[in-house]
Amino acid sequence: MEQDVYSADLYAHLLNALRNGDFQTGQRLPSERALADQFGISRGAVQRALQSLEEQGLIYRRTGSGTFVSDRLDNAVETIDHGVDITKGNLAEHVEARTAFEPWVTATAARYATEEHKKELRRRLDRVANPQDWLDYKEGVYQFFRLLYEIADNGFLLHIFDLIIKAREDVRFGGERPKTRVSTLIRNNMVRSLEQIAEPIEQNDPERAERASRDFLEKMSLSINT
Repeated sequence: MEQDVYSADLYAHLLNALRNGDFQTGQRLPSERALADQFGISRGAVQRALQSLEEQGLIYRRTGSGTFVSDRLDNAVETIDHGVDITKGNLAEHVEARTAFEPWVTATAARYATEEHKKELRRRLDRVANPQDWLDYKEGVYQFFRLLYEIADNGFLLHIFDLIIKAREDVRFGGERPKTRVSTLIRNNMVRSLEQIAEPIEQNDPERAERASRDFLEKMSLSINT
């Protein structure tokens, strides 16, 4: 039992290091022996922590070479949602539900977006680009998408969207969501994705907006299932 606690502590330490950008894509992590010596724990505890990170797609291990940061680190971290312990199945279901109606919502938002809507969309995008911490970043992403539902003016779908987000927020790892910074890689990738959705809305182009929404959700689905 004590070793399980040590393993969880190391897992949390490495997860935060990966999330904060302390390790770069493709970078080799310290060896199991080095981690065991550094944290004063058994190699078995180290192996369990690394196995958890590997199962979540954050790292990969190559026999005879060591442990390396995954080239899909940003997608894997998004899936974990900083402390939110969501299974692949649950997150996949959330994305599947959004795919059923969000492209239509985005197209409708593009059709009816006013100049004030566009200014607010840009403000929310700026929040994602310049968050105070991880919690502010995630809230900024949610608020960006929520605005699309508000512009589309469909109260029922807005309620469904809020329920989906609440379902993700209600499941927490250890009951805590520490306030840590967002890695530049994750932030920049998300901002680029949201820009591709925002631009056709700002141009009142429903067809492009719908395609951009579908592309975003398809990429999210692929990042979960691969």
